[in-house]
Amino acid sequence: PMVSTLDSPPQPEPNAKPGRTRRGDRRRSSERFGREDPTHIRTFVSINVARASSRLARSLPDGVRYAIADALGLLNYALIPGYRRNVRANLDQVHKGAGLPPVTNQDVRNVFLVSSRNWADLLVCPKRTEAQFRSDVEMDAESIANLDHALALGKGCVLVTAHVGAFDFIGHYLHAVGYPLVILTTRTTSRLVFDGVTYLRQANGLALVDANASGVRKALVSLHKGEFAVVVSDRDFFSNGISVPFFGRETTLPQGAVRMARDTGAVVVPIFG
Repeated sequence: PMVSTLDSPPQPEPNAKPGRTRRGDRRRSSERFGREDPTHIRTFVSINVARASSRLARSLPDGVRYAIADALGLLNYALIPGYRRNVRANLDQVHKGAGLPPVTNQDVRNVFLVSSRNWADLLVCPKRTEAQFRSDVEMDAESIANLDHALALGKGCVLVTAHVGAFDFIGHYLHAVGYPLVILTTRTTSRLVFDGVTYLRQANGLALVDANASGVRKALVSLHKGEFAVVVSDRDFFSNGISVPFFGRETTLPQGAVRMARDTGAVVVPIFG
């Protein structure tokens, strides 16, 4: 009924005054705006905030950009106690499992600082040139040889990585220097933030697909073409992984990277920044 109402002009009621609409038409229009328009507005706002933030970040010297990022990271450390507790609990587990000294407050702050600097790096990725990426990232000869060998085999390559270092920036670097990538990702933040982050991650033509059935199919197609599929494998987002010991504690980790390689004959190359 709504489609037919929108497709054809409403007929005036008998004796209705020119320019007036029926109350029912106004109600249906309001319902339509309430159901569909907020999604459009949210995406519009998110992408344009990301675009403006990126433009500002690119205009700043690196030292200033990182100083602002550090200030915001410390502010988050001070204002988000729940996140702070989670970070400390994770670090406690890692330090105990690896035989490291007890976690300090500075260790926890460093996590916030690195996370904030990752955001600052992601903001400058749009419109960055290959020459700029090459000056920003150093890849050793052995790593380059591993990637080139995997590409030359022609069977595709599953790049396994984790949320370590500037992982978004490294993906853009690999794309900029000529490695054909498709990156599987999933939403871990609010939709408002995720839309903006996705805009930044897809800058410069970098292929990004959701880690769902459709996205996995696209990644498999890329592997069959001899291209690279990037899988972040340090978190079991869908709670369907296999049980493994991780820093002295049982948890689950995803097996998607291995399954994709098994099904396509692609090689697996771990890569970390």
